Amino acid sequence: MVLSLDIVIPVLNEAETLENQISKLARFIENHDELTFKYQITIADNGSSDSTLDLASEIKETPTSVRVLSVAKPGVGLALKEAWRTSTCDYVGYMDLDFSTDLSHLIEMERRFREGYKFVFGSRLLPESIVTGRGFKREITTRVFNALIRRIFHSSISDGMCGFKFFKRELIEDLFRVGADCDGWFYCTEITVAAQLTESRIFEMPVTWRDDAESKVRIPSLTIEYLGDILKFKKRIKASANGRQVHA
Repeated sequence: MVLSLDIVIPVLNEAETLENQISKLARFIENHDELTFKYQITIADNGSSDSTLDLASEIKETPTSVRVLSVAKPGVGLALKEAWRTSTCDYVGYMDLDFSTDLSHLIEMERRFREGYKFVFGSRLLPESIVTGRGFKREITTRVFNALIRRIFHSSISDGMCGFKFFKRELIEDLFRVGADCDGWFYCTEITVAAQLTESRIFEMPVTWRDDAESKVRIPSLTIEYLGDILKFKKRIKASANGRQVHA
């Protein structure tokens, strides 16, 4: 049986680069025989106000299946949850549209799933990782934030923020059950903590990462948002644990 995998690309006002980047991903998949899964690319629009959604619907000239969905308001977590809930593939996950994580890591990801791992997370902070073009402020922010996550949630994952995460789709309800349900960017970190709470096999993979100088992420506002989301996540984890104890 051929296994299938859905690469979800969350987008917000990406009309300028969308077609070229999706074509780049499709070409990589089609040109590498080492990739044996059947791939689907899902463009998950979360409230774009430009022509992103219209352009996404027109992307058809690719042998790789392309699916398009849209949620009513901005929210990366909201878009990912909808995409994963509605996918029919064996495995699901996401990458950022800028493909800062080198696409070659898809090959190792497949291999790890065939070895029996349930989650594969990329990391820019492992000794073997190669990171280029990353400014001092972003590097410090990333390391401090990840250290905070490890301390607060007793997590052993080195990089909860890396935009390369994949897992077995049947486990998505387990992620919700233990509290991973944020609608914003923090959801991408929540699933790493939630994966450990489900006690599934996790492989954290060192990646080659090229920082995007045109990134739309604004560190000050995102930091404030993340701090609030951390508190909410802690409450959901506690409520989930209490509920499991009651039903035990």
